Amino acid sequence: SEMAFMRMPSSFHLYTKPLESDIYFNADNERILAVNYIAISVMETGCKLLAYAIMSNHFHFILSGPKDMCISFYERFKQLMDNYFAHHNRGHLMSSVTCGITSIENLKQMQTEIAYVVRNAFVVRPEVNVFADPWSTAYLYFNPFLSKEGVSASTLKGRALRTFTCSRIMEKVDPRIY
Repeated sequence: SEMAFMRMPSSFHLYTKPLESDIYFNADNERILAVNYIAISVMETGCKLLAYAIMSNHFHFILSGPKDMCISFYERFKQLMDNYFAHHNRGHLMSSVTCGITSIENLKQMQTEIAYVVRNAFVVRPEVNVFADPWSTAYLYFNPFLSKEGVSASTLKGRALRTFTCSRIMEKVDPRIY
């Protein structure tokens, strides 16, 4: 309801412009990494993620929290992705990418922005099933067969932790990340 929306912290749609001549992801394992980095960025900054879409050449996030916290989320996500791409000889991808931010002012706008984000892949590629696209929250919202493995990332050690984060830098992972 509108009253529940009014009690929420501020909400924002953060987005990047599509890259004109390149793509971010060469394989699904890189998209999985992006989802992991989204989770890490949310946990480290404290904002709430309401929706996201990982496109081949841009990103969308619906976040709730103070504006500076939401911008910090994007900066952290960008830093993690930038480090990954730098280690894979594609360091130029994220360096000049900035995010746009739109304040969400009412419940109708919130509904419209979330619908836009979760339908984004379908609009670009009509063969995509909007409810089965694993690279957006539509998959999480509407997939009755989705199951969690129940393994906390904080329990991972050595190679498993490096695989999860694609980095040797991560020393401590929030126990709420699975």
